[in-house]
Amino acid sequence: MTETQTITTLPFTEDDIMRAYKGKPQKCMCGCSGTYFERLLHAPQIHHIFLKVQRNAQLGVQTHYDEIGDQHIYTLVLGKTQYVLYVYREAK
Repeated sequence: MTETQTITTLPFTEDDIMRAYKGKPQKCMCGCSGTYFERLLHAPQIHHIFLKVQRNAQLGVQTHYDEIGDQHIYTLVLGKTQYVLYVYREAK
C-alpha cells in the first residue's frame, strides 16, 4: 500500500469506478457497518456515492494505491458516513 495523500478533485470519471462502499467511519469495513456496491449490480448507488464524493471533494479526499488489490482507493468522511470509491485502472 502506498502513502495516503489528500486531494481536492477527483482524477477519474464515474465510469472508472468498479466498486463503492458506504458505511460508518472508523469501523470495520467487512460489511457489518456498511454496504459494498458493485458496478454491474448497483449502478444507481455507485452514481449517488460518486456525486456525493465529487461535490464534497474540496473537503479533502484521502487516496492511496493498494498494490495487493491493484486498485486506487478514494475515501471521504462526511459527518457519520464514510464513502469509499475503488478504481481498478490507472486514474486519469
